[in-house]
Amino acid sequence: MDRPPGDPFASPDGWSDLAKDGDPWATAVLAALNGMTVGSYAGLGQEASFKFQLIVCADGSIAEVRTRLSTGRPDFDGQIRNALTALKLPKAPPAIAAQLGSKCKKIPYEFTWRGASQRGSVH
Repeated sequence: MDRPPGDPFASPDGWSDLAKDGDPWATAVLAALNGMTVGSYAGLGQEASFKFQLIVCADGSIAEVRTRLSTGRPDFDGQIRNALTALKLPKAPPAIAAQLGSKCKKIPYEFTWRGASQRGSVH
């Protein structure tokens, strides 16, 4: 089945297309990700990168965080995963929610959190 451009569940490019085009839902999801606070004791103030994928549900909950590239420090990885799973993302708009139905789905895009200690940014 062909999927339209900008489908966040079809390919990594789908999320990139949504974000690049300023889609309100994608923009709000990135704002939530960028606003999260990571536990400070694990970060130790050192610069780190953590790549991950999200399995999201229509209600805005994150069902799972899949690590794609560790920071190299299991304690810090755990703190980042905990911060991500605690986030409440915006509810999916009707077109996205229709694709999800009652399931949660993986966004194939690999997000990257970069930062030092509590604050970072997601790309």
